[in-house]
Amino acid sequence: MIYVRKDHLIVFVLTFSSYALYHSSRKALSGVKASISEDWIANSTITHHQPLFNDLSSAQNFLGSLDALFMFFYAISLVFWGWLGDRMNPLCVVVFGMVGSAIA
Repeated sequence: MIYVRKDHLIVFVLTFSSYALYHSSRKALSGVKASISEDWIANSTITHHQPLFNDLSSAQNFLGSLDALFMFFYAISLVFWGWLGDRMNPLCVVVFGMVGSAIA
């Protein structure tokens, strides 16, 4: 029988929930792209601003470029943090990354 101590369970729950929240923060833009693009082309009478883009295609192209830039820098940062984790204590790297993600 496997014996699970209370501190192991607490560490597991905290690690799982922090990674789940970190993952959901990366997916925020892709979840709202459709509504953002519609808001950017609509001439809203509530906010009284000019539309940012003339048509839906321009807004979608901009959001696609934004996604591509995010993924490019995300890939570069994965290489950097992997290199840093090989040379330092991996626990310190993970903690620093989670704190940095929470601040950002």
